[in-house]
Amino acid sequence: MTWRERFLRIPHIWFLALLLIQLLPDAKEGDYYPAYVIGSAVILELFYLLVSLLSRKKETISETGKLLSVVEILVLLWVLFGSKLDRLNAKMFPAPGIVFHQFIEDTQPLLAAVWISLRTILEGFLLALVIAVPMGLILGWFKAVRSTASYVVRFVSAIPPIVYIPYAIALFPSMNAAKVFIIFVASYWPILSGTMTGVVNIDRGILDSARALGVGHLSMLLHVILPGALPYIFNGMNQGLGISFILLTSAEMIAADSTNPGLGFYIWNFSNFANYKRVIPAIIVLGITICLILFVIKKIQVFLLRWRAPV
Repeated sequence: MTWRERFLRIPHIWFLALLLIQLLPDAKEGDYYPAYVIGSAVILELFYLLVSLLSRKKETISETGKLLSVVEILVLLWVLFGSKLDRLNAKMFPAPGIVFHQFIEDTQPLLAAVWISLRTILEGFLLALVIAVPMGLILGWFKAVRSTASYVVRFVSAIPPIVYIPYAIALFPSMNAAKVFIIFVASYWPILSGTMTGVVNIDRGILDSARALGVGHLSMLLHVILPGALPYIFNGMNQGLGISFILLTSAEMIAADSTNPGLGFYIWNFSNFANYKRVIPAIIVLGITICLILFVIKKIQVFLLRWRAPV
């Protein structure tokens, strides 16, 4: 790629626009911390320049630029209709500079809340993964139980996992155990269903060839059926992970635990006091965390499925 293809791109225009809009007068007097907006914009710009410099693929530069453009446009509109034109409710939608300043001030408790939520997610999700994948392989492989199991899975998975929260709180000895159980339930059924679907959809010719070579049941499950079902397993994992984050936030709000506060409790606690300059950073951090985890799973999926067409 030439230097023009790398560096002459639309996101740089939005970066300059975000800087120039700071020159407009504010509609009302007050400290809106414009330096924090400028600093955030500079960090994004430096990140994009680094990606443009080091990336070997034009698609990577283009996709990163589109994402950063969306972020910069949203911040620009936020600044314009917030502190500059005063068209937003300043209580519910504080100026971005105020939010970014509060984010820096609350970095430590936010990171602690993220870690607690991630730990809960990983415990429940990994437990579901370890149980659901072998169970799905077995139920999908043996015809004698496949039909009955599929009906059971459809029925139970249709029940919203949120209804289990009161029972989990009542039955488990701690709030953390209750939240892990909710994540387990939310993740288990999509992964199980995806695994069974993957087994059923494996090419019969591949299975017949494996049988002709004398492959035993265990080797068939581990070396033929499991790789063939992986695309569907990952679909179930992505679905289960998305539901898990929704349920985790709800569980942390309902099962309020100030001794073990995750992001859900963090958001719920400050929203009760209408402290939205702290609620918004937590929501942003939650969104970034989910995107990063899904990105990591996507990379693992591409690596494990490198033998087939790109996904």
